[in-house]
Amino acid sequence: MTSRARGRSIKASQFTLRQSGASELWQRLVAAVDLRSLLKELATNAPPHGERLNDYLAEMLRESALLEAMAETPEDDAEAGAIILIRSLDEGRKREREALVKAYTAVFEYKFSAKVDRWREVEEMTALNAEALIVRGGNAAIVAAGEVGTHLFYAAPEGLAPLQVRVLPLPKNDAAKTLREDVELLKSGATKPQNQEGESNPEGSPAAYGELLPVVRVYESEGATLDLRSGLMTLKMPTSEELRALMLAMLPLPYEFEDELN
Repeated sequence: MTSRARGRSIKASQFTLRQSGASELWQRLVAAVDLRSLLKELATNAPPHGERLNDYLAEMLRESALLEAMAETPEDDAEAGAIILIRSLDEGRKREREALVKAYTAVFEYKFSAKVDRWREVEEMTALNAEALIVRGGNAAIVAAGEVGTHLFYAAPEGLAPLQVRVLPLPKNDAAKTLREDVELLKSGATKPQNQEGESNPEGSPAAYGELLPVVRVYESEGATLDLRSGLMTLKMPTSEELRALMLAMLPLPYEFEDELN
């Protein structure tokens, strides 16, 4: 698959990670008259990865964050994995859901050595306009947690397509039961349950069933992808190596390095 722009082509496997230095990215996206032009402008102004010493520093910090998370996670939790639920708000967004399924499957299998299975309860997934992946091992619960949120796909003339990504803990015994319970809550439009202390679950948690989750990433069809939190972007749909970098950027840094990227 090749992403095309006037006068050039980008191979699907080409590494195009960049760090946008622009501030207030979400505000700029909301105010943009032409989203494609804005993403192109941001990509043009962001130097290719590897041209600055800070790129290598950022890469080392991302890897340090992963090692720190792995060291603090009990072995059983690291192997338990996670359920990734990808849901669109209307039934016409199968292509966009499949794009995320393909991306997550590749990154967890090839970059985190996890086992990925697709949940095959077709009728339930169709009714919910959703896809589900069961990811075992590879510290999936730690890494996937940063993917919770709204992923916006943009393609002219269809416009914006919001996809909700939720991450559920993967139980050792009955993953299907956990997923079915979550599906039923989503279908019923349930409000946020309370935790054991009687407080509402935090925003963006898997239990926030009645809410639109915060926008975390924007994907342009046949064009750039922009992560609104880290400012990292690619010139096309991220490769597994690029998506790994986007995901690791969401892990908390070891306290010794908290100020290094500020």
